[in-house]
Amino acid sequence: MEVTYADFLKANGSKVSRWTMPPIDKNIPEAEWGFASSLREDVEDLAKTEGYKVCRIIFDHPEDVSFFSADLYRWCIKSADTALVNF
Repeated sequence: MEVTYADFLKANGSKVSRWTMPPIDKNIPEAEWGFASSLREDVEDLAKTEGYKVCRIIFDHPEDVSFFSADLYRWCIKSADTALVNF
């Protein structure tokens, strides 16, 4: 059975039956191409408060991270005391 957006919205109590995308007002790269530097201070403050270590890993191209992240996820799943946060 195929569920349409309208079906999904109705089933979840939405008052609208479709989503109208707002107009594009900027030409910016996709999130995978960059990091919002404004988040860095908040992340570092949280880590300091909670006793976490922050490690920033930089790659030249978004696809370069694929093998690394697969290994990292595998390691995190095996390690019960490790949390991996993506943003």
